[in-house]
Amino acid sequence: MEMMTGKNQIAALCSTIFASMRRMRIPAVVAVTALLCGSVPAMATGLIGLDIDTGNIYSVNKTTAALTLLASNVLPNGSCLALAPNDQLYSITTGTAPELYRINPNTFAAALVGPLGLSFVFEGGLALSPSGIAYATNADSAAVPELFTVNLNTGAASVVGTMTGAPHDINGLLWRSDGTLVGIDEDTNSLVTIDPTTAAVTTVAALGTKLGDVGDLTSVDGTAYFSTGVGPSGSDELWTVNLFTGADSLVGSFGTTVSGDGISGLAPASLPEPASIGFIGTIAAALLGRRRRSALFMS
Repeated sequence: MEMMTGKNQIAALCSTIFASMRRMRIPAVVAVTALLCGSVPAMATGLIGLDIDTGNIYSVNKTTAALTLLASNVLPNGSCLALAPNDQLYSITTGTAPELYRINPNTFAAALVGPLGLSFVFEGGLALSPSGIAYATNADSAAVPELFTVNLNTGAASVVGTMTGAPHDINGLLWRSDGTLVGIDEDTNSLVTIDPTTAAVTTVAALGTKLGDVGDLTSVDGTAYFSTGVGPSGSDELWTVNLFTGADSLVGSFGTTVSGDGISGLAPASLPEPASIGFIGTIAAALLGRRRRSALFMS
């Protein structure tokens, strides 16, 4: 499942161009290529999604919700996705033997961190506080849903408390700037806040679409996004939402790219700007062509 990411593509292209120009002894092109490769912004903050059934990871278009496959069979049964301060992605599997996995954001290779030590985890979300504490849902059952923390080094979980006002099925979790957790709750079909010390749940607002069994909530460049899942009656869509008011807006449908339960994980990621590779290649080709034309004219 090894793959070349956008960052590696840019580096490889620059290295190839630079080496070729040096062998051909074209100092002007060498200098300009080096300048371009060092200064052109090659990456943008994008959005990626995890399909719980296939384990596939997709890039998610933030304007249309269109999905583009990045890697296959990364982590089937992964219930969530979160980007940690160490620039690694993390996900938790569901069921009677839940485990924490670390996912390399460049190769998308998944590595087991360790078992949570909980008897059962269903769907859920994962969020990190500014201090690095990882909070997650849902342990036990919808009738007795538990908020817990996870040690990102070992996978060991510690229960914070039972979420109030059950039943709840928190399918996405995010840390809000005022120091509280925010989640999307399938059972109430609403945006809720969760106190990170007591697990008390408060409804913010009803959502304008139908949530499914899985989904997730994340933030990219100051905009919060959530996925709704497919089964049993989710709308299979990408939405933006105001974390304080609950006001939401449809981005688009995921279409037929995913089936089953749908997109269970969303996270920010560095993705290639398509224009960057083309820009570097075009400029280098133009300079090379000009050099060749000059050489022919002078011969």
